[in-house]
Amino acid sequence: MKIFGSILVLFGVLCSSCASDDEQTVQPGKVQFSLSLNSGSSGGRVSETIPPESVVLLSLAKSSGEIVFVQTQIEILSFGASYVTAPMELPPGDYIVTEFLIVNNGSVTYAAPKEGSKFATEVLDPLPRAITVSANGVSNFEMEVISTRHQEPQAFGYVSFQPDLINPIPLMIFAESDGGLAVSGATVRIFNDHVEYEFREVNHMTTIPFRGNVDEVYTLEVKRLGYQTFRRTFTYEDLLTEVDGHALVVTLLVQHEISVEMYPIPGKSYRMVMQIQDEGVLYVDWGDNSPPDTLRFPDDTIEGGNAAVWHAYDPPFNKFGISITGDIDLISAMSMPSDGEWNGPQSSILMMDMKNAIALERLSISGAYISELEISETQSSLRNLDLSNVTISNLKLPERHNIRYFEIILSRIPYNTLFESLYHNAVKYGLLGIITINIFPSSQTEEILQFVKLYEEREWEVNIGGSCNHEYNCP
Repeated sequence: MKIFGSILVLFGVLCSSCASDDEQTVQPGKVQFSLSLNSGSSGGRVSETIPPESVVLLSLAKSSGEIVFVQTQIEILSFGASYVTAPMELPPGDYIVTEFLIVNNGSVTYAAPKEGSKFATEVLDPLPRAITVSANGVSNFEMEVISTRHQEPQAFGYVSFQPDLINPIPLMIFAESDGGLAVSGATVRIFNDHVEYEFREVNHMTTIPFRGNVDEVYTLEVKRLGYQTFRRTFTYEDLLTEVDGHALVVTLLVQHEISVEMYPIPGKSYRMVMQIQDEGVLYVDWGDNSPPDTLRFPDDTIEGGNAAVWHAYDPPFNKFGISITGDIDLISAMSMPSDGEWNGPQSSILMMDMKNAIALERLSISGAYISELEISETQSSLRNLDLSNVTISNLKLPERHNIRYFEIILSRIPYNTLFESLYHNAVKYGLLGIITINIFPSSQTEEILQFVKLYEEREWEVNIGGSCNHEYNCP
């Protein structure tokens, strides 16, 4: 993990503000950081030493977003077992620390983690961190840093620890949310006809290394599930002139889509089947930079009015975000990504955002581990929920729903929680008859037998163990 060790000062240098003849000159303040070493193993502070000749690489911005400097080098002073940075002068004001690294012999040995990263929960105040510098004094801030030993930069929220910030692009990425702006991480891609660079899980305030020719034209692409993809062309020199000492601000606009975030098994082909109520078109972006699949209805439909797409992911094993756009408000039936196999390794679905499928009547998922599935109150048309061959940790049903057919197997959900939702919804809203529940438990527990109430009181068809068992009063 080598890093460019010399000072990189972007877009100008700081100077003291000069006052008029009848005003006093504002004196600069000083800032220094006390270093707190953390092993990153939830054990908190550790008794480690920072090797001699180590330095801090600090990236700083003003609260307005203007870049002050990127990875400027600061000396580390040791006092016994304690370490502080040498005081550095700054004009009084509010600043944001965006990067903080400790380097020895060109290698990063410690890093302050960024918000949203793996190690962010190991410290009290992850980056970006706001600080205030006062005039005529020294402002001291404790900075927790974690050992980078055997860890990747992404675990700390950094794009890279490599010496490639010779031509940096400072970015501030936001997402439109609830009428305002919410901080957002994303995947950033820089490419043209000759080269392509991709950076995953980018922190909202970061510096992207530009490795291309400063005079050539490139495309900057910023993507995040649930939002429209941001794209623009640029040359590096023109971009520096445009931002004029500030970070490039990217705002991602909300996109009405169906989103799925998953870890697919490399090499396996995944099928997605959909049906819509009328004529329309759907676009499936598999999240791996392959061209999106297009489904046109009724042109691409087969028997039964369904249209299907297949996709295989290349190694290595990684997380991908699938988005479905187009006439999603017309989708009446969906079978979500499945490899069609009941045995063998299964994909892991981390998140499914289905709330925009407001006309959905039938949803089927199989062959996957699901962290959480939430059915929205907007999906009042949903009648059929088939979770056969799914291991699901959390299923959230709205207070009122119209599910008439429900099938689940190999579930980790407490069956009493599931019963409470189905039973009380049926009683409160008077749902009677022609309703089927198939439950495939590993054992006949008292929790499961509660579902018999749905047969006895509501005239539902309740099958436990895959077939009707009269011992448990199902028809």
